[in-house]
Amino acid sequence: MIDISPLFDISFDMSWVSTLALFWQYSIRSVIVIVNVILVVLILYLLIRIWPRQHRITLLHFKPKSVFGGKKPLDRRFIHQWQNTIKRLSKPTSENLRLAVIDADGLVDTFLKKAGYKGEHMADRLSGIVADEVKSLKRVWDAHLLRNSLVHVPGSKPSMVEAKKAVAAFEDFLKELGALPGN
Repeated sequence: MIDISPLFDISFDMSWVSTLALFWQYSIRSVIVIVNVILVVLILYLLIRIWPRQHRITLLHFKPKSVFGGKKPLDRRFIHQWQNTIKRLSKPTSENLRLAVIDADGLVDTFLKKAGYKGEHMADRLSGIVADEVKSLKRVWDAHLLRNSLVHVPGSKPSMVEAKKAVAAFEDFLKELGALPGN
């Protein structure tokens, strides 16, 4: 039988192992700990910044009584303002139709603000609503776009059909969310 042990030197010097262990203990391990701390802080920062956008409170989680404060589930002044907006539609002059759409849009915006939606404009607040939870949301967007054209395009006037459709969309939205009696 041939002895092959001289071909493979299995013995090794333990000094390099201890040097590696010391290097690990004082250098690499410290760097890894620092990197881990930085990553944890970064993840926490991102969670704080992103979480509110991903998990917005929807209007359906608000009860009308908490939206308007007080013990009454519906605000009488709000309902009175809505009724005045509807009365404008009964006198179908071009200015009344225009003002009815603008007023209805303003009341929806007031509701969104009281419901706690943040944003500089009504469009920002509407963007915070999940479309699957509010059936009338698309129609409200269309009505809001009509309102924007009435306000920002000189000489723009709605037809009787457009105005009634827009006000009906706003009304359905407010009823669906409990700001007006109905649904």
